[in-house]
Amino acid sequence: MKKILLSALILLPFTLSAQNRKEEKAFKKSYINACVNSATKEGTISEKLAKEYCNCTLERLLKKYSYEDLAVIGENLDAEQMKKLLDDTLPCQEELARKLKAKKD
Repeated sequence: MKKILLSALILLPFTLSAQNRKEEKAFKKSYINACVNSATKEGTISEKLAKEYCNCTLERLLKKYSYEDLAVIGENLDAEQMKKLLDDTLPCQEELARKLKAKKD
């Protein structure tokens, strides 16, 4: 799950600068697409679950950070910041883990 979030965040600076940091709808779409692509790449998570997870992470991040903050974070992502973002999205990770476990049972 760390890898999924990391992949989406790495794309943020490019997405935001390309959209002049004003087009929130385009930003959200780019984030979700990058996140879903990363999540489904190995085939262990369905597209539906990936979209739910990615929407959850984006909603949680936007409650705490502005679009501009996320762009800066994406440009300067280090281990400490990654841990903070993962902590911010922990409920999303837990929900995804529960759904994946239920799917196996």
